[in-house]
Amino acid sequence: MSTLCSVVISLPPGTMLPSHAPRRSWKSTSRERNLRGLPPVRWTQTGFSLVELITYVALLGILLAAALPHLELMPSKTNEAVEKFLADVRFARAKAIATGSHVCVHRVASNRYQVRRLKLQGSSWVLDKVLRDVTLPQGVSWWMNTDTGGHLKFNTRGLQVAFANPNNPYALYTYFGDSQGSSHAVSVWPSGQAYEEY
Repeated sequence: MSTLCSVVISLPPGTMLPSHAPRRSWKSTSRERNLRGLPPVRWTQTGFSLVELITYVALLGILLAAALPHLELMPSKTNEAVEKFLADVRFARAKAIATGSHVCVHRVASNRYQVRRLKLQGSSWVLDKVLRDVTLPQGVSWWMNTDTGGHLKFNTRGLQVAFANPNNPYALYTYFGDSQGSSHAVSVWPSGQAYEEY
């Protein structure tokens, strides 16, 4: 015969017995915390909202747009002068080939040059028309190493004839600089090709 024995365990009030129910997440809901007598969890938000971020980016963009035009960007002015000069040299060469006349880039001053079309008068080429008159940006100056009176000339075949001795052709170098120390060199070869060296 078997004996059934029952055991009574006395627990202090408020003690809960472990249950065999599946475990829940460590986070409890506000209702459960209130039932247990714990204060509700207050979630605080940190960081910026999307509207605040968009507002700050827009304000920063407006401030930058207002400030950038007033900055003195001297190297970019020198770059701009070099690009303009290269375009004018290529224009002069193309014009010489197209019109069958000599065209030169003539140095008028340290900050100014002209693209001139020349015409044959007797045995020499003289000024026919000024095609372009260019003033460099403020603070930018230029000079070139020719022995033909400060101009770069192209003949009717588009060849550079800036040096007096045609049997001793050299590349012509033109230098651009500014008061901030930025400098560039442009080379024009006897074939008429022009490149920015540095």
